[in-house]
Amino acid sequence: MGVPELIESIGFYNLVQLDEIIFGLPMGLGAVELNVEKINKHPCAFVGKTLEEVIEKIRLNDALSKEKYEPILKDVFGFYNILGWGADLYGVPVSLGEINLHTIKISDYPGIIKSFYRDDLIKEIEEFCRSEHRKMRDLSAGREQ
Repeated sequence: MGVPELIESIGFYNLVQLDEIIFGLPMGLGAVELNVEKINKHPCAFVGKTLEEVIEKIRLNDALSKEKYEPILKDVFGFYNILGWGADLYGVPVSLGEINLHTIKISDYPGIIKSFYRDDLIKEIEEFCRSEHRKMRDLSAGREQ
């Protein structure tokens, strides 16, 4: 038996390879023995032979993982908290304070950004911030006239 290797993280999942097997493990699961039979008993942990297979299982079971686990803080980018929840990443403005992703309607909060990939999330946060800055600049210029 080889040494487990973290391949990448998606949402709040760690994708770990052990020998020829890929495990998709929720970060909230804690320490586990990388045993296929034991992992298969966890409703939000997945096993597959390829990375693509495990990612597909994570995406298909996104709603279930969001019911069973809370979002976790993964990073901070500027004035945004980066949260992992299920298969997704969320950029949440720090100015919103503590929010409950279970109960809010994300579309009611234009500053909250959702993406599957971290690089895409960062680009969307940057674009949103530039857009807001332009709006504020235009408002200020309108008042001066």
